[in-house]
Amino acid sequence: MMRKITIIIALLFGFCSLAIAAPPDTVQTVGTGAGRMYADWRQWAMQGLDLRPGTGLGKRMVVQFYNDGDTMVSWPACSLARSVGGGNPSYTWLTDDSCRVFWTIPDSERHDGVWPNMEHPGFAVRSDTRPLAIEIDYMTMEGFAIWKDELGTSYSQCIFVSNQTAGANDIRISDCILRGSDSCSICLYANGYNAINLYLWNTILYGANHPTHDGKGIRLDVNKAWVFNCTVFDCPYVGMSCSAGSCWAKNDVVIDCHESTQDMAFFEGDYNCTSDNSAPGSNSIKNKTAYDVFADTTQATLDLHLKTNSVCIDSGTDLSADSDLPFNTDVEGDTRPQGDAWDMGADEWVTAGEGGAVPRVDKVKVLGGTNIR
Repeated sequence: MMRKITIIIALLFGFCSLAIAAPPDTVQTVGTGAGRMYADWRQWAMQGLDLRPGTGLGKRMVVQFYNDGDTMVSWPACSLARSVGGGNPSYTWLTDDSCRVFWTIPDSERHDGVWPNMEHPGFAVRSDTRPLAIEIDYMTMEGFAIWKDELGTSYSQCIFVSNQTAGANDIRISDCILRGSDSCSICLYANGYNAINLYLWNTILYGANHPTHDGKGIRLDVNKAWVFNCTVFDCPYVGMSCSAGSCWAKNDVVIDCHESTQDMAFFEGDYNCTSDNSAPGSNSIKNKTAYDVFADTTQATLDLHLKTNSVCIDSGTDLSADSDLPFNTDVEGDTRPQGDAWDMGADEWVTAGEGGAVPRVDKVKVLGGTNIR
């Protein structure tokens, strides 16, 4: 009898530990219309909270972004700063692995894998300066469409990740579209050798075409990075470059990014597709053209979904149980695989037709707590 009581008590304490490890969420809303808690992302960032247990709220911050009727908004640049023992308190965010910042675009507001327009509805952010700088230690963002456009003459990036704490951070970006321009030098730049641990998947990056500052899709100076099932197109200097650290690439498609150097530089991995011979791995596909891969590369109607009979269909590897970054959906929520095997790139081609004709699934319930990555 005593042994049974002991077991029951142990189980109860085990369940309590699980509950404590997953704190409740604090949910806030950002949007252009009435009723939102903050009007834009910089206003939201200026509250600067300590989310850590023991010293702060002890909660994860879930932030839902809405367009409230505007297809594309022009918001001021946003910087999420981490400052310990100094800095501007209104911009100081303190996080840890259990109490991170989670930015999400609700499913009803999201892009469908194409830059939002009249034919492809979705919420997008446009800025003539660097739209977003991430300096906090633990953050997840998904579903955004961000454009560093040509209104400004200075060069910068769509997203700049820097100033993380060495060995104590985790930055996750998924299901996004990062669009460059002639004033954009890099779609995503992570600058933190021996510090940043970056997870990037199901993201489309294209059009970083700054004429004198070497347009790149992705530049990584990191501790470690995992870049899985991403699509990079039309970034003429280099598509994906790992300048420092250990970087792994799986199921990525990098096309027309080798005008100056090569599509992929200094990555480990396999099952990638490039338009030159730089893809790492014995199962990769090399020297393919955009016509071999994408639905439409015309600038005005650009659609980087996989085309019918694309060489990337059923050519990837299953990452649903990957030890570093497991997932089983694509950039618009379609389940992987749709055919005999996973596809390469951000899009999983569906048999109903090009452009993701199968209805999008609701892949994240932001209020569920435990299933937020």
